[in-house]
Amino acid sequence: AYPEPALLTGLDGRVLAHNRYARDVFKLPNPALGLGSAIIRRADVLKSLKQVAETDQPREIEIEVSGTPDQFFKVHLSPLMLGKQKRVLIVLIELTELRRAEKARADFLANASHELRTPLTSLSGFIETMRGPAKDDHEAWDRFLEIMQNQTERMRRLIQDLLSLSRIELHEHVRPDEKIDLSSVARETVEAMTPVSKEAGIAVEFIMSCEKAPVIGSRDELVQVMQNLLDNAVKYSGQGG
Repeated sequence: AYPEPALLTGLDGRVLAHNRYARDVFKLPNPALGLGSAIIRRADVLKSLKQVAETDQPREIEIEVSGTPDQFFKVHLSPLMLGKQKRVLIVLIELTELRRAEKARADFLANASHELRTPLTSLSGFIETMRGPAKDDHEAWDRFLEIMQNQTERMRRLIQDLLSLSRIELHEHVRPDEKIDLSSVARETVEAMTPVSKEAGIAVEFIMSCEKAPVIGSRDELVQVMQNLLDNAVKYSGQGG
């Protein structure tokens, strides 16, 4: 059996023969059940089929098939003479994984560039504070330097991910097994965002309802979620919020 979806049609789109893979893609009736003739009902494929019939030249298009999940195919349409009858051979090459990988890369690049912006702003704010209002407050320096180091480490990890985009695909469906204290992550995120909120004229109050909040998760990804939430809150609360 041909390993890819394939079917043979007339010039009107009526299906003369097909394999089970093509039956699944085009939602064709099973000939073994005696359901009569089938016809392709996709406008994009029918349009290309008409062009093949008129020009006697092969065509190639890409289609998206809705489902769970959506599938993507490259469709080759080639004219074929069977006796005195002109037919069209349609072969589909699946592109689903390729398109999924492309989308993952694009989403990751957009997300990473956004994520880098916040720690950069945070670092810049702490440096300004240490050179200005807290110039002689060395006790505060120790706390600031610790936060700055955490932000620098986060940026380093994000840059490593940018250099190895396959990581997001490899771990997309992998359940995390790291034990994380969520209250600690929340507190650190609020502290790291202080320069950002101060610059926007927003007051951030951190209320910790429990000493520890143990969860299973990825620390960096939880930081990212909290940072995004706080970043949005600061951005849309308005001056003096």
